[in-house]
This record gives sequence, structure tokens and C-alpha cells, in this order.
Amino acid sequence: MASSAVWKIPFILANSACLRVAMTPPTPYATAASKERARYEREHATRDLIPMPLWWGPPTFRTTGHAINGLEILAIILSAYPSIVEYLAFGGLVKSANVARDGSNIYISATFVIGLVLSVFGAWIRASCYRHMGRHFTFELTIQDEHKLITHGPYAIVRHPSYFGLFTYYFGTTLCQFGPGSFWDVAGLWGTLAGKLAGVFYIGYMIWVAVALFARAAKEDDVLRREFKDQWHSWAQKTPYRLLPFIY
Repeated sequence: MASSAVWKIPFILANSACLRVAMTPPTPYATAASKERARYEREHATRDLIPMPLWWGPPTFRTTGHAINGLEILAIILSAYPSIVEYLAFGGLVKSANVARDGSNIYISATFVIGLVLSVFGAWIRASCYRHMGRHFTFELTIQDEHKLITHGPYAIVRHPSYFGLFTYYFGTTLCQFGPGSFWDVAGLWGTLAGKLAGVFYIGYMIWVAVALFARAAKEDDVLRREFKDQWHSWAQKTPYRLLPFIY
């Protein structure tokens, strides 16, 4: 008899889809010419206060996130189909029985539902920003040749909607993957060395990037103000908030 947790699998896959959207740049890294990046990196006024690990960070984060989701799906499948457990145990993977046992305790909690809604919403905001910015959207702080100031779509609501979308996604996926009813929770992975290492990296990376982007928002405003002058001031008057309407 299949476990009732099986119907959670499509939602876990949806979370992985959100992960890919939120953490995959629409254009390859370093698409901006080195001279364009250098003119901001060499000035303290416009340089990122907290270094952004663009080359290895997002790919490693995505891999870790997909692995966490994959482990939960595996646990659900093993608990739903005991014959698979017997086959794996016969092949020497005796720990699969423990994974299956934990998988039977996985369930969809209210925390998971809230987290998934936030993940989808955050990824949707990011995708909307990619669409409106086009080739100008990069994970780097740069002004490209023939750069245009985008003031429509989500950029008519706040000046840095992609950052808000990423913060929303981060919070939502944390609730999904580590909250009540998750494999991480029912298997007690925080009590293992591997679980601690993976969890600390995963959550620590989100905090690191969130703090870095929060600090970058002011720097980015300075860069845009310098480049677009009156056009930026007009936009800032119409869109006075950086990240959250009526708050900041």
C-alpha cells in the first residue's frame, strides 16, 4: 500500500523548480565586459561590502537544495514501496530500511504549505524581473553598454524587486525543507555530522547572500543615480521604496 506521503512529491518537485528559477541567472556569469565590472569594483563607494561567491555559490547551493529535496522524495518512495527496500538491502544498501522508516513519517504540514507558497511567489517575482530586465539582468553589480533604466513591471513597485523575491524564496524554501513533516525533521538529520554540515552551509549561504544583497541595494542605487541622473531621480520619486512597499 502506497504511503499517503506520496502525494507530497509533486510539491517537493515544485520547490526544486522554484530553486532553479530563483538561483539561475538568465545570462551567463561575467557577461559584462571586464572593464565595465572593474570601474565599480575598484571604487569603495560602489564595491560590494560583502563579497558575492558568484562562481561557486549558486551552483553549490542549487546542488545542495536539489539533494535535500531528492533525499525526501527517495524516503517517501522507499516507504511507499517496501519491495524496493528489500531489493536495495539485498544489494548491500542496508541503510535504505532506515530511510524508508523515516519516510513513512513525512507529511505535508501547514508550515510546508506556507513555505511552498512563499517559494513560488519569490521565484515568480525573480522570473518577472528576468523578463523585464532582459540581457541587463546579471548577478553582478555592473552597468552594461547601452544599459537602460528599467522602471516598469515589478520595478514600478520597488526599486529592487529581484532581491525581495530572493529573500521571499529563501524564507519559503527553509520552511519547506527543514520544517515539521520534512525528512530533515523526522529523520533527525541535525543530529548527524553530515546533516549539520549540509544544513549549516545551506542556511548559512542564504543568510550570507541576503545580508550581501541588502547592503548592495544602497550601492546599486548609487550606481544607477550616477549613471542615469535625472531619470533615476524621477523614478525614485515615483518608486520611493527599495525592497518592501511602505516599509523600506
